[in-house]
Amino acid sequence: MQLRRLYAYAVGGLVIGALLWPVSGLQRRDSFPLSTYPMFTRRRQRVVIYAVLGLGKSQDDVERVEAIPPRFIANNEVMQAVVTVRRAVRKGRAARRHFCQRVATAVAKAPDFSHVEALEIVRDIYDPLRYFAADGERIERQRLERCRIVR
Repeated sequence: MQLRRLYAYAVGGLVIGALLWPVSGLQRRDSFPLSTYPMFTRRRQRVVIYAVLGLGKSQDDVERVEAIPPRFIANNEVMQAVVTVRRAVRKGRAARRHFCQRVATAVAKAPDFSHVEALEIVRDIYDPLRYFAADGERIERQRLERCRIVR
């Protein structure tokens, strides 16, 4: 009987230890199912977002900049479009140029984007706290690629 009780205490201690492990701070990476939820518990210094922007003129001849919808980049899924843009950027200049031309070809065929004359792939950097406190203000925008839309 003593051996069974000792076994039960040992198993109970291991379970409690496993549950407290994420809180200990010794865990270096996040893992399922014992998550430290780093997206909520660690301060992010900056967030980098890559985007494809359409440039054109409005009817008043004022420059107009708008985000190109995901359907032209990958499909209707926003996160797949985000990953597609990020991959193209990280593969280098030639891949960015090819990607920009591919998206430009798709945009050129869309009648609702007939006002768009060029595309830019940009890298925006945000401070998350400043973003929400200062109404979406970004720290920096860097143009990575630009391509014309040929119709």
